[in-house]
Amino acid sequence: MLEIKEIHSYYGSSYILQGVSLKAEAGEVVSLIGRNGAGKTTTLKSIMGIVRPAQGSIKFKGTEICGLKPYQVARLGLGYVPEDRRIYPGLTLKENLEVAQMKPGLGETGWTFEKVYQFFPHLRALGEGRLGSNMSGGEQQMLSIARTLLGNPEFLLLDEPSEGLAPLIVSALADTVNEIKAEGVSVLLSEQNMKFAFKTTTRSYIIDGGKIFFEGKIEDLMANEDLVREHITL
Repeated sequence: MLEIKEIHSYYGSSYILQGVSLKAEAGEVVSLIGRNGAGKTTTLKSIMGIVRPAQGSIKFKGTEICGLKPYQVARLGLGYVPEDRRIYPGLTLKENLEVAQMKPGLGETGWTFEKVYQFFPHLRALGEGRLGSNMSGGEQQMLSIARTLLGNPEFLLLDEPSEGLAPLIVSALADTVNEIKAEGVSVLLSEQNMKFAFKTTTRSYIIDGGKIFFEGKIEDLMANEDLVREHITL
């Protein structure tokens, strides 16, 4: 469903992604694991067109999307939940959701307000009038994911979803990712938290210094202490 081949991306003169390749099939949750600064966020931004790779190929459902603008990528069915969540602090919970809502395709039920509230009942409990500035980090993360789902994506890019959240919130978020997968939405998530990745993914990649050092089952990665120590553990 998503195939990346040998992408090279820069921030100015800084060489960030150095030939990254990965793939995700329909119905998968795939994790991209690495330390801060390893290239995880740049990979997701390159997929969405926020960062334009200088070289390489990115295909979504067989269509080349490398070089497209973010809104064009989104219209093809890719949704992006950024690391910093990007909640509008001066808008209410409902208004934050409304700005991203898109109509589903012909004959599709799609994601509605009611459906995202079923996935995130805590958002319903907060009340639609709650300002984004008056929400906790966990609540903002829920809102950011719910907002992206209202764009009716087929594929979701989740950037560091567990960062800065309390353990109970992280556990609940892992359950939600699995529920989203069960709804038919494929997911690529970037993470440092290997326990979170273990609960949600079957295949993983390790990225370090803008290069891929591992591809395989999450169980095999967890069992390889030397690999984890070299490329993930701080």
